[in-house]
Amino acid sequence: MDQWVGFDTLIEPLYSVIRRVKDNAPYLCRNFICRIICLGFLLQTLSGETTIRQEKNLWRISQSGEPSIESQITEDGSLASLRFLKPSEIYNLMPNAHRPDFLKTGIGLPEQNSLGGSRGIFFWQNQPVPLHKIEKLDAQTIRASSDKGEIVYDFSSEQAVNITAINKSVAPMLLLMVLDSTVAAVRATDADLEKTPTIRLWPETIWYQDGNTAHWRIEITGGDRIWGPASEVGTPWREGLYQVWEAKLQPGETREVSIHASRMTDEAVAEYKALIPESIPARRASQIAFPLAPQANDNSLSLYSPKDYQVFQRTTQTQGSIRIEGSFRNDFDHAEARVTGRSAYGSIPEEWMPVEIDSASHGFSAKLRLSAGGWYQVEIRAWHKGKIVAQTVIEHVGIGEVFVTCGQSNSTNYGATEDARNRTQTGLVASFGGGSWQLCEDPLPGSCDGSQGGSPWTFFGDAMVRRYKVPVGIAITGQGGAPVQNWTPGSFPFLWLMARINQFGPRGFRALLWHQGESNVRQSTDFYYDTLKEIIEATRQVAGWEIPWMVAQTSYHNPKESSFASTRNAQQKLWEDGFAMQGPDTDTLTGADRAGIHLSTRGLQKHGEMWADCISNYLDESFKSEK
Repeated sequence: MDQWVGFDTLIEPLYSVIRRVKDNAPYLCRNFICRIICLGFLLQTLSGETTIRQEKNLWRISQSGEPSIESQITEDGSLASLRFLKPSEIYNLMPNAHRPDFLKTGIGLPEQNSLGGSRGIFFWQNQPVPLHKIEKLDAQTIRASSDKGEIVYDFSSEQAVNITAINKSVAPMLLLMVLDSTVAAVRATDADLEKTPTIRLWPETIWYQDGNTAHWRIEITGGDRIWGPASEVGTPWREGLYQVWEAKLQPGETREVSIHASRMTDEAVAEYKALIPESIPARRASQIAFPLAPQANDNSLSLYSPKDYQVFQRTTQTQGSIRIEGSFRNDFDHAEARVTGRSAYGSIPEEWMPVEIDSASHGFSAKLRLSAGGWYQVEIRAWHKGKIVAQTVIEHVGIGEVFVTCGQSNSTNYGATEDARNRTQTGLVASFGGGSWQLCEDPLPGSCDGSQGGSPWTFFGDAMVRRYKVPVGIAITGQGGAPVQNWTPGSFPFLWLMARINQFGPRGFRALLWHQGESNVRQSTDFYYDTLKEIIEATRQVAGWEIPWMVAQTSYHNPKESSFASTRNAQQKLWEDGFAMQGPDTDTLTGADRAGIHLSTRGLQKHGEMWADCISNYLDESFKSEK
């Protein structure tokens, strides 16, 4: 359950009453002094009081009011986060992690950060323009500047962020704002509501965001146009599904931009829900497991999906889909794709199939439903006036089983590797580290700790391939030595885990495999149970879908203390209460299976095969229901 619900339930009616009294306070008090005291108190309660705090390379800004506004400015001057929150959802500059951001963000420059890529609000001039000189001008204002440009962020207004952008260069420069996919609708003041992404020449826009517990109306002035999907903003950038707001500044131009937020009226909510009937999950990621840069063997084409050795989660035992996304740099009339290869579940139609195109952005997309299997070869080509003008080939693409793993050291790369690195023996197991796919070989990429030893997941993947005859994808996210509380919502490991989950998108992987407990053996059953239950529920709420969790029974500490009832009982209770499925009992791995608290190569193989046994039981039951 959301940790804020109790306080939220208490405070929301109070704020409603205070606001009504605020509007009528002078009439409720006949005594002049009483009026002043009453009105002063109420205005202070609801005013946009601003607090700015620097945390390492990050500036965090909080504005009280209705809504409260939480912002973050990064070391390159980008406004990398902008959240609108009910007053009960923010405490000491730390917002509830379950609430969506207005901006689609990845802190830092796209090519330098594995957590994201788009940068919220920033300058663009053929590439991102960093503003590394950052100054706090006063208690409510921050300036980010360089020799090319300057952005002043003013947080003094209630319910608003005001921006002054200056182009100091001798060439035009874009001020861009990339919006999160929870911002699902937009209109101009005199236009009908439209779904996003869309392309319009609207200088003033009104956006509608589903914030999980509230619906927000955000007015933005000072722009030139809006466009999307953002298929390409320079080669380092690649999502392809997001809405962009743009202001084009000429050399020497100064532009004033205002972002003002309020709650939707009941009428607006009804209109929004009529247009967007489904709830938009917080922080929904791209529909593709996006890499850090486009890939193609033709420089006239940028391909975002699929990637070499990418595995797509099958939707039934026998079928799944390959998503094709990208853009062409040249003019083209039409595009097409072809998939060739073998499958254990039927033939593959090897003819060329049309691909949907967007002439405005030069983007293309397709979702090809095929038999589960691989490796498949995917070919894409574009035609213009009867000639092929762009083409590429991806040699290894699979439709099979995908898993995200998390936990502490024995879920990452801390096992003994002895004389050789563990690598896939079937050649059909791939790993995803957040940037690219590769054949599975230790150390696997993507862990939160950058560990460099052996893992159980190559063995797990090979065991799964032998049983089901389809490719397997693995994405590890764990952190060595971390107790369970390190993953509570808002923490860095939680954000790291959610970044990977969101890259796959809803139902983009089969299950999350959790192996952790060694660092909590001295704590109570209730503490471990409550903490992990909160984490499980938070991942599902933030991702927007019921992620299947499988939790191992894990508490091994040393040969003399090979298990702890308190931790084991908590893990078992999570199974019994339906929050997670039963994973392997890895406390049974002792003796020669261990290299200290970690595992020997023999232990890693047993560990992986134990996970395969548990997942197979789950899959076999699932497949029975399809028949």
